[in-house]
Amino acid sequence: MVPEEKGSITLSKEAAIIFAIAKFKPFKNRIKNNPQKTNPFLKLHENKKS
Repeated sequence: MVPEEKGSITLSKEAAIIFAIAKFKPFKNRIKNNPQKTNPFLKLHENKKS
């Protein structure tokens, strides 16, 4: 038996940005705290520029 979906929540653009920042903050902090690791976001940004 497949459980029924109760519904979804639609966020405004501002709320979605706040949610995303809060959700991925630990990942961002880990990158800042460990400078030996390469930042995948910087690589993506560089690739989009060229």
